[in-house]
Amino acid sequence: MNLSAYLKPAGTVAFVVALGIGYYLFEHRRRPEAKETPGEALVIVTKSTNACFSDLVRVTGFFVPRREAVVVADQEGSRVTDLFVTEGTTVTDNQELARLTAPPQIPGQPQRPGPQGPISLKAPAPGLITEVRTIVGAPASPQAGPVFRIAVNNEIELDAQVPAVHMPKLSSGATVRISRDDAPDLIGRVRLVAPEIDRTTQLGRVRISVTNNPSLKVGVFARASIDAKRSCGVSIPKTAIDHLTVQVVKANIVETRKVRVGLSSDSATEILEGLEVGEIVVADAGSSLHDGDQIKTMFADELDRTRVR
Repeated sequence: MNLSAYLKPAGTVAFVVALGIGYYLFEHRRRPEAKETPGEALVIVTKSTNACFSDLVRVTGFFVPRREAVVVADQEGSRVTDLFVTEGTTVTDNQELARLTAPPQIPGQPQRPGPQGPISLKAPAPGLITEVRTIVGAPASPQAGPVFRIAVNNEIELDAQVPAVHMPKLSSGATVRISRDDAPDLIGRVRLVAPEIDRTTQLGRVRISVTNNPSLKVGVFARASIDAKRSCGVSIPKTAIDHLTVQVVKANIVETRKVRVGLSSDSATEILEGLEVGEIVVADAGSSLHDGDQIKTMFADELDRTRVR
């Protein structure tokens, strides 16, 4: 019997089987994961717009009379017999505020100069009584200080303290928003910028005028935001700026560009040079993109709409 006659067909079968197994293993081999090229990167972008910015200086202070008039008793030994006004009363010029007894005449002493009968204390100017420091029956004396304080013409304004670093920014006429606890905001204007800085506190002072308002009370604390400077121009999100550069996208290609910045708000920055209104920029300056990178873009507002869905 010829053994080679049997081995040749068996060898052929083994070869075919081995070839099939090799082909199967080749087709089902583990392939490396495809890496995303720069051209496939999806980047969130935004478009520069036109907006206005304010340089706000925040200050605190107290309401005070713009001008104050005081009334004092000019003779020793008087006593208050009648009191015609209270704090908060609006008075006219020369209106009687109180009546005092004449000082008693001491026997053997020369007669005192001036009126010998009842003494009338009158308002030296029209305005609002902000303080009364006497009661009926109380003694009156020049040494005791003012009996009445009057806010002349009922004009009350905010006396605010300002850090020295901000004082050069301020000027008369600047618009101010005044906030009070449990009361509506008021709009005022800087009337006076004091020329001196306190050496100890390094604080300056400004006077802020407001329209007469019955709700204003002398001595009330308030916060204010002074609009020291306003500017309108190109605006982009703060997140789009990195070390005074932005990444502009044109025809889906990245271009890094230097810019000069101006004022800022809580979320945006003014661009003074280097960018025009309507140009597209990368919304997040922290991304690892470089000049010449080709990207796919999606606007930030489109992303927001996608998330809502």
